[in-house]
Amino acid sequence: MEKMRRLKIIWGLLLVVLVGALTIAGIIWKNNTGVYKRLEDKLSDGAAKYRDAATIGDNEKVKVTLEELQEAKVIEELKVNDDECDGYVEIYKKGLTFRYEPYIKCNKYVTKGYKS
Repeated sequence: MEKMRRLKIIWGLLLVVLVGALTIAGIIWKNNTGVYKRLEDKLSDGAAKYRDAATIGDNEKVKVTLEELQEAKVIEELKVNDDECDGYVEIYKKGLTFRYEPYIKCNKYVTKGYKS
């Protein structure tokens, strides 16, 4: 009976340590990628200012690059700390709704689905 109680306590402690470690790892990952998510938002906002979405036809996809946004002086640079990034935004129109999908590529981060 005593061995079973000790075993339950050990397994309980292991479970608490495991959940705690995974929670801390998740928080660290979110903090590290959060700055890149803000860059994606900045790129998306710049594309919305640069390209008049009303000129896009139904079910059409338009790609706006970082270079275009820099030439139009909408965005100066896409940089986190000393990590220079490149990117683009794909604008979709379906019916009356517009969707902006930003993609960035940095030395330490790449948006899932980024195509060179």
